[in-house]
Formats: sequence, structure tokens, C-alpha cells
Amino acid sequence: MDAKDQSPDFDSVLVLYIGGEGRSGSTVLAELLGNHDGFFPVGEIRGVWHALEDDSLCGCGRPFSKCDFWHQVGKRAFGGWDRIDVGTMLNRDGKFARHRRIPRLLMSPFRWIDSADLDQHREVLSRLYSAIKEESGCSVIVDSTKDPAYALILRKIRQLDLRFVHLVRDSRAVAYSWSKKRVEQPEYRHHPVLKDSFLSSRSSWIEARDWVIKNLVFHLLARSAQYRFLKYESLISDPAQELAHLLRLADQGQVNANDAEFEFLPFHMLGGNRVRFEQGQIKLRVDDEWKTKMPISQRRIVGLLTLPLLIAYGYVDVPVKLERSL
Repeated sequence: MDAKDQSPDFDSVLVLYIGGEGRSGSTVLAELLGNHDGFFPVGEIRGVWHALEDDSLCGCGRPFSKCDFWHQVGKRAFGGWDRIDVGTMLNRDGKFARHRRIPRLLMSPFRWIDSADLDQHREVLSRLYSAIKEESGCSVIVDSTKDPAYALILRKIRQLDLRFVHLVRDSRAVAYSWSKKRVEQPEYRHHPVLKDSFLSSRSSWIEARDWVIKNLVFHLLARSAQYRFLKYESLISDPAQELAHLLRLADQGQVNANDAEFEFLPFHMLGGNRVRFEQGQIKLRVDDEWKTKMPISQRRIVGLLTLPLLIAYGYVDVPVKLERSL
């Protein structure tokens, strides 16, 4: 075990897990949910081990090591972060939460050569989520990690009541966002070594492939968990209606149907879009820059590779030829 004390018995932790591909608006969705009582957005919690290793900025604006919230979480879960072997956690995460592991993780029951190692990994994660619930005092933890393999690991943790928000954005918009180069990482802006690092970019065909794989896996997960499908474009155009559905999914209260403005607060979010560092009132608008700035060739490649799901999600109209019955 990496944590040196035996795990206590925790109550069930309700986790609203935002799944899908990156650059689909998960950070914005998490921030909007955080405006409602009982919801606590933690960002991409899978990245907590990197935050611990690199001392990157929390969404509150303080380095991870200086953030009072995360300090208390580590103390509650493990007796302090220094009682966790970060290298071991990163190795386990890299071994189990990978795309090539998805077929085996989907099998139920399944056997791993390293099943004891996987059980220990889940035990540490169970402690982590339980400590977040206790320290936040909230009933719903909003996890915007998105990764399907990580979600498959979480669904086998007995203490977690896992519910999925399958967030989808037009594949061409996602691919355009991933193609951008030299996008700064503000979580490292004060880091002595990583302050000049940039987000990675991806080629169109790789992003199209990942977009299809991740969305298909979350459709499979819908069969075994409470689940809500959500389009990014619908969320931005009618946030009150879509948030009302998600509040019901999490067994929470009501949303004001006339509320079109929201406040970005200094939540303790790890990873995700740069908007997590913004504060104050915002008015939502659809980011459709890709429609005018994405090269035609790139749009065609992505559109062709993702066409079946684009049609299924209503992003592409299919002409229907009507014939009069004889």
C-alpha cells in the first residue's frame, strides 16, 4: 500500500463524471455546476498526482502545495501527501488508465495479471474521493477527467456512486482546437522549470480517431450506469434547461430557468481549460471559430473519419429522398 494507514469505512460518494473528448467544454460545464449548492467541481482529478509532483497551480490561483483545500484533502485521505509514493501512483495510472486497456476494463468479470496492483490503485482513489467529499462538505463531486479508461477504473470502486455526463462537441471544432500550437499552460506560469511549456497539439486524423473511440466507449457505459447525453452546443445555447437535467441526474434541486448568466468562482480545480482561472460574471457564447479558420482540407478529413457519429448526433444533415407511393 502507498498510504501507510488502513482505509476507514467511508459513506458512498456521488461522483458526477464528465466523459468525452478533451476541448469539448467540460471545464465550463463543471464551473456552471459549481454555481449550484451541493456541487463541488475538482477539475481533472486524475491529474492530482502530476499536480503533486509538479506543484502546478490550483484553480484558486495558489500552487498545489500552498492550497489549503488540497492540503486538508491529503491529510484526511492519507495522513498527508508525503505518505503517498507519487512515482508509484503515476506508474499505475499510466499502466491501467490507457486506451489499449479499455477492452479488458469493459469485460466483467475480468482478470488482470496485476489485479492486486489495480485493487491497491482503486483503494487509494477511494480514499481520495471520500476525503474530497468530507473536506468540501458537498454531496456531489464533479470530476471532469473525461477519460474513458479512467472512468472504467472508477466504476469498480464500491464506495463511489458514479453517474455519467457524456459531453459531446462537433468533432471538427474539437480537432481545430487540438491543432492549435503554442497554447500556454497557465497552471505552470510560476513554475521555475515548466513556466514556458505549451499544451500539446494533435494531427487531424489522430484526433478524429480518439473522438470516435472515446464517444463510443461512453455509449457502452450508458448501459450500466445513470447517464445523460449532452451536446456542448446545446449547453451553451440553453444552459438552464440542460443544467436542470443534470441536477435531476444527481438528485439535486432546481435551476432558475431564466438564468442566462453565471459566475466563475475560484474553485479548487486541477487541469482543464484556462477559464478555470477566471472569476466573475460571464455570459456564455458558442465558440465556433473553427467554421471560419479551420482549413478546408482539415475539415474534410475530420468530417469523413467521424461522419457516422456526426450524423447520429445531428451535426450533419442527411438528405432524404421522398418517393410517392405507387
